[in-house]
Amino acid sequence: MIHDLWDLCVRYWPDLVLALLFAAIAETLRVGSRIREGWRWFKDKTAESSIANINVRVTQQEAFRNLLQSYLASDKLLYLAVLRNMTLILIFMSLAGLVLIVGTLFRAIEFPGAEFVALFALISAIGGGVYTMQLGSYDTSKISKLIEKIDTEIAALKEARLKLERRRRGTNS
Repeated sequence: MIHDLWDLCVRYWPDLVLALLFAAIAETLRVGSRIREGWRWFKDKTAESSIANINVRVTQQEAFRNLLQSYLASDKLLYLAVLRNMTLILIFMSLAGLVLIVGTLFRAIEFPGAEFVALFALISAIGGGVYTMQLGSYDTSKISKLIEKIDTEIAALKEARLKLERRRRGTNS
């Protein structure tokens, strides 16, 4: 049975990869994505192994919270971020087209892997588009809720840091 399952996976691996990619994109489109929440939880838990890791993670979270607060303070900053992401998407799409055109026009100049480079550029453009759609969906209430969630994560990380410091002091005493 496992052998048959493995044969199916080997035979249909491109379909499985595309299915997982589209599932991740569909999941990411939601603002309260479980994938992003799970990834943040994982990063927080791995940071709890040392005080230095906790300090780095707290700094990252505070920087993200400050960015969100700047979006909350001014719609102009949010619009500029969306515009910047849209420009990046256009650059990736243009890069993919350029690579494919150069790869087909100049067959005398071999460009191995041109299709894969173009595919990577298009996948990056899709990912940027999904992120831009999510960023553009923010309004003041969603940003406020996200800031509150990040504040609770920062507080939990600081509490974990205190526990580690107490444990370290307890063993050093």
